[in-house]
Amino acid sequence: MKLSRNIIIAIIVAIGLVLIAIFNFGFGGQAVPVVDNSQNKAQETAEDTGGEPRLISSTPPELFKKQPLVFAPDKVIELHFNAELENGPETKLVFDPPADVEVKLSADSKTAIITPKKPYKLGQGYTLFIKPDAKLKGGKTLGKGYDLHFNIVNYSGI
Repeated sequence: MKLSRNIIIAIIVAIGLVLIAIFNFGFGGQAVPVVDNSQNKAQETAEDTGGEPRLISSTPPELFKKQPLVFAPDKVIELHFNAELENGPETKLVFDPPADVEVKLSADSKTAIITPKKPYKLGQGYTLFIKPDAKLKGGKTLGKGYDLHFNIVNYSGI
């Protein structure tokens, strides 16, 4: 049984297209994302077992992850800790260059909510320092300092 050259080429092309489709889409349709909860479990474990007090996340998350961040001049920043903070002023936050902000705590006292009283300066880069002597409930301190960087959008007009 002899196949013509055109039929062999058509079969090879068809097999190639099937392989490309399988490579791109897999056998079962859409891929199911795999969620890695190991970091969350580590944070929960440290919190539940009385681990060292620390900053565990921020809103926006890029701030905590030290990723480049540009946002609006009236953006509210949230800093999430694994322990209760004493009060807003004792959170020991310092901006460089200085910024006029108000610091409030969430209902559970584990989140510092930083709201600018006046908008941040357009086009300005800021560093937010969290001092290691930030006070926590129970007479503890944070013990470790943090520095977080962000930029404010630059607007030069129309």
